[in-house]
Amino acid sequence: MTPEASGSFLKKRTKKLLLLLPALGLAVFAPTHYSVAAQKLGYEPAVVQISGTLTTEEHYGPPNYGEYPATDMKVWALILVLDTPVDVIVTGHSGPDQDSFFGVKRIQITGIPSLQLTNFVGQHIILGGTLFEKENGNHYTNFLMLVQTISSTARMAL
Repeated sequence: MTPEASGSFLKKRTKKLLLLLPALGLAVFAPTHYSVAAQKLGYEPAVVQISGTLTTEEHYGPPNYGEYPATDMKVWALILVLDTPVDVIVTGHSGPDQDSFFGVKRIQITGIPSLQLTNFVGQHIILGGTLFEKENGNHYTNFLMLVQTISSTARMAL
């Protein structure tokens, strides 16, 4: 190829690249999904309702909660994986719950034994109860729900 021909070729190639760059830039920087506004919830005494799938997660427990894994027990925590993220907002009271959290997708749940929460593991459920901020080593998410009501959304076969 002659120098004149290769120069012409480079000019054409460069022009094509310059025309493609904006299109590539838009494809790279365009959002791939649109977020839905998170549900805003408050801490206790407000009673809130959330829905999702109940799962279990293994964590380090007593005596050191992961500080010395070789000697720590392993415990299972009940975690609700939410259908949609939530924001938990401090509402100005002076109680122990002082932190707000945004875009939360998982919540550890606890409740009275008579609710038999473990019977719902793997199911899509709706929970009603109050939220409180984590207080000790047994709490594995930033805040937890003290469950007061539970209902399964599983459909019964006819």
